Amino acid sequence: ARIIPVPVRGRRLLWDQFHSLRYPGGYFPRDDLRAKHDPLDWHADHVHTNFRDMYRRLREHGFYLEVMGSPLTCIDTSLYGALLLVDPEDEYFPEEMAAFKKAIDSGLSLIVFADWYNASLLRHVKFYDENTRQCIILDIRINFFLSESCRSSPYEEFIALRLMQAVTARVNDVCLRYLDNARLDTLPPPPPQSFKEYKTVSSATKNSRRVMEDRHVEIGNLEALFGIETTEPTSFYAVYDGHAGSAAATYCAAHLHQYLVESPHFTRDLRQATHDAYLRTDAEFIRKSNQKRASGGSTAVSVAVRGRRLVAAWAGDSQALLAKRMRLMQLVNPHKPDRLDEKERIESSGGTVMYWGTWRVNGQLAVSRAIDLMNVIGDRGYNSSADGSKPVI
Repeated sequence: ARIIPVPVRGRRLLWDQFHSLRYPGGYFPRDDLRAKHDPLDWHADHVHTNFRDMYRRLREHGFYLEVMGSPLTCIDTSLYGALLLVDPEDEYFPEEMAAFKKAIDSGLSLIVFADWYNASLLRHVKFYDENTRQCIILDIRINFFLSESCRSSPYEEFIALRLMQAVTARVNDVCLRYLDNARLDTLPPPPPQSFKEYKTVSSATKNSRRVMEDRHVEIGNLEALFGIETTEPTSFYAVYDGHAGSAAATYCAAHLHQYLVESPHFTRDLRQATHDAYLRTDAEFIRKSNQKRASGGSTAVSVAVRGRRLVAAWAGDSQALLAKRMRLMQLVNPHKPDRLDEKERIESSGGTVMYWGTWRVNGQLAVSRAIDLMNVIGDRGYNSSADGSKPVI
């Protein structure tokens, strides 16, 4: 046997094994650092098995690793240079949290190897464990502690995959909850029997594009969707033709009809409410894009039907036709840079219209209005010259 002198504090690392699931809980370690974007990751971990490569590399660089197999309150953290949290699954209790903060204030470094999740989103994540036959809710107390220590972490942002997984889990939970017929009377009432939704057919193709950048929306009864009591329901249909990515079209498909309903004019002035919805969608998408330095835009054409009244609105060159008794009526006048009135409006706003395969705004954008933010670095002028926030209704 070889006796190793006690290393200096900076070379001693404490590996938190106590807050990883034990083998009886997870049964076998099949997790590793390459597993990402999985909020339902509950498999057991161990420094000498699935994290062996990381353990070996740290040893090769002269570090000494000691496995923490007890609560943090039982450890003299002043002897260690850093605490390693490697894919933890179990919660930290309040007394451990207090010891955690005290140790960090006293010079203990903290190194975290884990996926980061929105704490408010994780409150709603629940999944069914086949082994224990019970629903498990993810604990988020460590997230709150780390959010105080790392205030630059973007906790207000949602990651699409994780949001989808959380929504799926939530929907499953709601479905299971209402398997009991006694609770069905708490659900929102169905639409009035006198209302008959229009029959709709939709189709979409990306053609030769690498990805699908367009979206469409069909809602037979807006009031029923948003829980609004009314005697005359409103149907809503829209097509969003995205460019430079699908971000803007996706945002429109998720929010424009929401902003329509939230307009104070929705119940009495559908035309003004639609105008408000377009302006707000454009403003909110630009704000979101500025925060994330994203690019892309979308044309929009929508139709809202209430009783015998139809309100059509558009921004861009998407088309809408009304067919009746073998006759066609063009509902929109597409916004294109080659229109004389659009060309004059663009140039009066400081933009230019030139021919490059087709007529384009500032030599690139082939539509003169859109829900839009093109290439935020160096091309902010599109939003003012294309004036995408003003639809025609």
